[in-house]
Amino acid sequence: MINTNIACKKMPSIILGRKVRKYYKIVPDEWLIKHGYPTEPKLQETTETIERIKIGEYDLPLLEEKDEIYLSDKNAYTTIQKVTVGTDGKMYYNVSYVVECINELEESKSKLQAELDRLKVKIFYL
Repeated sequence: MINTNIACKKMPSIILGRKVRKYYKIVPDEWLIKHGYPTEPKLQETTETIERIKIGEYDLPLLEEKDEIYLSDKNAYTTIQKVTVGTDGKMYYNVSYVVECINELEESKSKLQAELDRLKVKIFYL
């Protein structure tokens, strides 16, 4: 685990967090499929990354994917998801830390509820 405040041989690095969107989607019931039953669709909460947002610039030792680091200015632990060397000579680290979350759960649920009910009725009468 690396603390972003620790002093040692380091290189210029940029940490990129995630801007995510939470929403529902309609999916089949995997347990029913696995056991050979007709599937009844259900709503499943899903999260997708919309974009990467710069958290900050740090001087860090070389890190690898799956390394856990502590972001002292955010008071949070996060995991390195991807490492890229930039053309500017800096290391770019995509981390799991969520900078911003757009919550569309209720909106997507209300939009999908009629479709979900229609699919359930259709399956029931097959």
